[in-house]
Amino acid sequence: MRGAALLSLGLLAWSALADEREGTLDPNAVANVVGQHRAEVTGCFQRVVNGTRAGQVVLEWKITLGGTPVGVRTRASTMESPELENCLTALVTQWRFPSPKGGPVHVSYPFSFSSVDP
Repeated sequence: MRGAALLSLGLLAWSALADEREGTLDPNAVANVVGQHRAEVTGCFQRVVNGTRAGQVVLEWKITLGGTPVGVRTRASTMESPELENCLTALVTQWRFPSPKGGPVHVSYPFSFSSVDP
């Protein structure tokens, strides 16, 4: 029997590239958007790894002035599942974030997964 998935949404960090003006965006605003899509993220985990592994995928991306995520990619992963990483990347690419003030921001966000037996 497949266990229930447990998803932990982590703290985030960001920085601006040297050739861009540094923007600002409240970390809670980013966390809220990620939290609104928690069911989709859990769906990727359950579909791809059947909810049977524990680990973390850290994604990073840039949020443009329009709130669009670009350059979404895997920064690190302990899940050993490129398919899960691709699923998560595709999700984040579709999300919309509040507009940063003063320039784009770079986000690094950990998604932690574990399996919980029923």
